Amino acid sequence: LGIAPSAYGVQLEGDGGAADDVTFDGYGDTVTNSPLLQIRRGRGASGAATAVQANDTLGLLRFAGHNGVGFTNGVAIGAYVEGDFSTTATRNASLRFSTVNANSFAERMRINPDGKVGIGTTTPKATLEVSGSISLGSGALYMPYNAGTDFLANAYAGLMAASANADSSLLIQTDATDVGLSNQETVLMLADAQTNNDDGFSIVRWNAN
Repeated sequence: LGIAPSAYGVQLEGDGGAADDVTFDGYGDTVTNSPLLQIRRGRGASGAATAVQANDTLGLLRFAGHNGVGFTNGVAIGAYVEGDFSTTATRNASLRFSTVNANSFAERMRINPDGKVGIGTTTPKATLEVSGSISLGSGALYMPYNAGTDFLANAYAGLMAASANADSSLLIQTDATDVGLSNQETVLMLADAQTNNDDGFSIVRWNAN
């Protein structure tokens, strides 16, 4: 393992095959005794630093692979400034994840300063926003309206991958109603504001035939 100046400032090189590992060990008897890998960024110069600004890069963790000629990007995790760090009101930063696909290196996911996660979008408007298709496999999509209560006690409204009814492939559950939806039926659910009912939803169903 060697440490030498390089175009990147300091370069660590290892040529020991499986032994090319870097390990940080920490010992102590309190919860604060832990290894810390800290990346810090400031504008200006050492000893005369100034606040970072919007669009500055705080730091990058980049994984690259050799293509036979040189190293090229594979995956990167980057932290970016989203506001002026000199004031608390604009002290915002995001975390962005990028991958290479068919030689196209691009951002795929980001966590914005407010905690919203975007996959395929850089401006998520909800806790999680996905631009593209979502596959649940054998799972279910739950939308709780009463946190901490069991789904079986009608504490959730949402879509389930399987229904308790033998002839249904999709179950839509409202606050107190299970609606089985087979491949021959369509269900329209209207909220109280549109139906003036007090039971959560008004359900209209009909056969596709």
